[in-house]
Amino acid sequence: MPVNRKLRNFINYFLGPIVILWVGYSTYTHIIRQPNREAAWASIRSSLRGDGPLLLGATLLLMLVNWGIESRKWQLLVRQLEPISFRKAYFSVLTGVSISINTPNRIGEYGGRILYLQPENRLKAISLNMVTSVSQLIVTMVMGILGVCYLLANLSRGALDKHGLTPFWLDVLIYGGTAFCALTVVLYFRLSWLVRILEAIPALRKVKPYIAVLDHYEWPLLASMLLLSTIRFVVFVTQYILVFRLFSVDVTWWQGFWAVSVLMLILAVIPTITLTEPLIRQGVAITLLGLFNNNSMGVGFASFVIWIINLIIPALLGGLLILGIKIIKD
Repeated sequence: MPVNRKLRNFINYFLGPIVILWVGYSTYTHIIRQPNREAAWASIRSSLRGDGPLLLGATLLLMLVNWGIESRKWQLLVRQLEPISFRKAYFSVLTGVSISINTPNRIGEYGGRILYLQPENRLKAISLNMVTSVSQLIVTMVMGILGVCYLLANLSRGALDKHGLTPFWLDVLIYGGTAFCALTVVLYFRLSWLVRILEAIPALRKVKPYIAVLDHYEWPLLASMLLLSTIRFVVFVTQYILVFRLFSVDVTWWQGFWAVSVLMLILAVIPTITLTEPLIRQGVAITLLGLFNNNSMGVGFASFVIWIINLIIPALLGGLLILGIKIIKD
């Protein structure tokens, strides 16, 4: 049935400003509730001396690279439905970040990305977004498990226990994560099996037209998704290490790489929403980096800055982009 004209105009012309206000207000309220907020801003200002601007500029540049890689993944996947330019793919990814700002584990990103596609392709594209998410999850789990192994091999049990990292929970991460990751990899490279399983569930048969597109993806494209996800993971960890340098967190690149890998694994398995994620991220980061240095405040500030750069700035840009989208055409 045709969408009521008033409703259509409301969605097309008012949703964008509403999202911008929503993102801005949510960001503001979260920042003012941050513990030691004044000390954090003072530390940020003092760090912008010497090599500080260079480190911060490089981190911002890598943010563009980070989301650019994700945009390339989306462009490659969605061309089975509708060829789009890299620019359009980049805009859709930023819009997805904006829409997802307050949703659990940023699941709202699915709805944001599909707005740049033709209406008849939007529901089908939701399943494609799952492919990009799963490819990144696989890389995160593999690197995180290797990071846990690094901690167990290079630190004493006493040092781990002192920071609340008991061997039991680390073993749970290794063995449970490995089993889950192996199952995910099998289903990832056999998407047709997943389609058959979903089709066999009576309640889900109506979604068959929207998931059938997964049958067209072969292992070379899926392998390239994993490669791009790996590059994106390295870019993200490098951002962390640059910001650690910015706040005088004294860790080697190798120590920082594996500590952040474990951090990303833990964040992947803990349900969060965007506005509670920084507190969880800071707490886990301080625990993990505390194994190698005592600058807890610097680690906390670094986690907060990464959150601002990698999520809040793209979300605000995505909110502006929504202004130019006609969500409902007919």
